[in-house]
Amino acid sequence: MGVNHLRSKQDEKGIGYLVQFDSLFTLKPYLLHEERRAYDLLLDYFKSQNNVNQQLLYIQKAIKVDSFLYEHDKNLRQELNLKYDTPMLLAEKEKIIKQLHSKNHITKLYIYFFVGFLLFLSVWSYVKISKNRQFKIKYEELKQQLNTSKTEIAPPVFKQEKGISLEVFEVIKSRLELFEREKKYRQTELTLNSLSKEFNTNSTYLSKYMNEILNISFSNYLIELRINDSIETLRNEPKLWNYTIAALAEYFGFNNAETFSKSFYAKTGIYPSFYIREIKKSN
Repeated sequence: MGVNHLRSKQDEKGIGYLVQFDSLFTLKPYLLHEERRAYDLLLDYFKSQNNVNQQLLYIQKAIKVDSFLYEHDKNLRQELNLKYDTPMLLAEKEKIIKQLHSKNHITKLYIYFFVGFLLFLSVWSYVKISKNRQFKIKYEELKQQLNTSKTEIAPPVFKQEKGISLEVFEVIKSRLELFEREKKYRQTELTLNSLSKEFNTNSTYLSKYMNEILNISFSNYLIELRINDSIETLRNEPKLWNYTIAALAEYFGFNNAETFSKSFYAKTGIYPSFYIREIKKSN
């Protein structure tokens, strides 16, 4: 029945009968003659299907059948030697086992890679969620500070021992106040020398005023003004929410996006992109 179906190109039915035939021999081995080729048909079929597991199974079964026949029927020994080459079956068996080992090795590598990737993804997700939670806390703190009424900052006090005359002190003080009100610190090319010239004073006096009276360096003074400006302005001007970080950096006076982001983070504990995202949510 199996052979007839295979001849009729009904492979699945034919193989089904051959598998049943094998199960009978497995249940109770008996002498076979022409029926031995059933195992060759099974092997050929599973080889055509590239099913190495089934090939290995029926190679082992064929070797077992040959061994049984060789042992129980002396008349079949010569026929077996002529028709069925057991060493060839053994060689084929070894070849398939090597293929399976190779596939198993590759499968293990894929599993290790997949597990490693999942582990990395888990750690990355945990870190991201933790950072996001910390950013939210920082954002709420910043929001609370902005909502709280601002306390008046005491104006710088003139001290003669700082080495600046009262007249110079007043000139620098008034011009810095105007400079801050007009937000001229948004100019990206500002330097201590250029601002000194604009104030009609020298850089030594301006630097001394910054360092000894305001207790801040010129570069940090500009960063402080620009970041404070960006925090307040971004909160109140929705048109800026769709700007890129690079465009915002230039808008507030920074030379590049990286410097702006790092300065914003140093001041607030969050990045400007996160700050904008949270403002959008709350609006």
